[in-house]
Formats: sequence, C-alpha cells, structure tokens
Amino acid sequence: MIDGDRMSSWLYRLESTLGRILSSRSYRYSWRARRKVEYFPGRVHVSLKVVLAVDTSTHISEEHLEEAARRLFKVVQAHGGQPILVIWPSDDIKPLRVYRDTEVLEAVRRGRRDVAEKSIRPLLEALRQTYFDVAVILSDWKLTDLQDEAIRQLLWKVAYKTVAATTDALPPDSSRFLAVVRLEVS
Repeated sequence: MIDGDRMSSWLYRLESTLGRILSSRSYRYSWRARRKVEYFPGRVHVSLKVVLAVDTSTHISEEHLEEAARRLFKVVQAHGGQPILVIWPSDDIKPLRVYRDTEVLEAVRRGRRDVAEKSIRPLLEALRQTYFDVAVILSDWKLTDLQDEAIRQLLWKVAYKTVAATTDALPPDSSRFLAVVRLEVS
C-alpha cells in the first residue's frame, strides 16, 4: 500500500523542479529578418531532449519507482520535450526514445534487479554519447565507483545539466548539479 501523502509530496517536488527547469529552457528568442514590428522579437518553441535515467536497483518500492518514472515522463511530454529513457544498472545500457507511458512502465519492470555493487560509469558513458538538454538521474547514489577521480570527472561533465533525484545519499559535490531533489520514501 502506498502512503499517498508522502508519495505525492516527493513526486510533486520532483515534478515541479523538472517543470520549472524545462519551462525556462523550452523557448529561445531570435530576431526575424522581416521588418514588421510584430515579428520583433521572435519566440520559438524548442523541443528539449530529456534523459530519464532510472536506477532500478534502488531502495524504492516497485510502485514508487513506476509512478515516479511515469510522472516524470508526463512532465517532459507536457513541456513538449522528447523523453529518452535509460534503465541502469544493466549489461547493455541503451538510451530508448519512449512515446507512451506504458513503454516507460514496461522498461522499468523489465530492468528491475538487485545488484550488490553498481557502477555509474556505464551510465555516464551512455550520457556522453547521447545528445541531451536535461537529464534526470533517479538513484540512491550508493555507488561503488564515485571515489574514483576519473569517474568524478565524467560526472562533472554532465552535472551542469542534470537533476539528481536521490532517495538516500546525496551525490558528491551537489552544488555542481542543476538541481538536487531529496526524496523521502519508505
């Protein structure tokens, strides 16, 4: 049974943070070549590519994890973004362009596993090879390789456009991230 008030509060914080970031970045302004006053300045909607990286080995219940992934997908769609789902840890991390929330739920259920030691290196390498505007990493941040300096350098290369959603430990040097949202789940 899901505690509705607690779940809705942390999901609301995560949704509002992502919504605020996407709404501030989804338009760009440009000057048109035409000489009519009504065309100055031009406001153009930009479709943002948003990576939703879901750590399926976290200490979140299956219901909470599925609901969080589904609602993040809805926020990205509501702002006209293109959601790209990444499920980790897995043997082969492939960014997946998703079009329906049922695809998100199916991928989260398939990727659910319990691992003793998990590494963020494969996720960071997949993010470096994927063009994206904003990333959301939903994890407990209990990662074995965060002490390695090379891994930290990879993390800092994507942190400036990443929202870190954590269920337990804070990510290292949280000030480098676009936003850090602490999730209280039981």
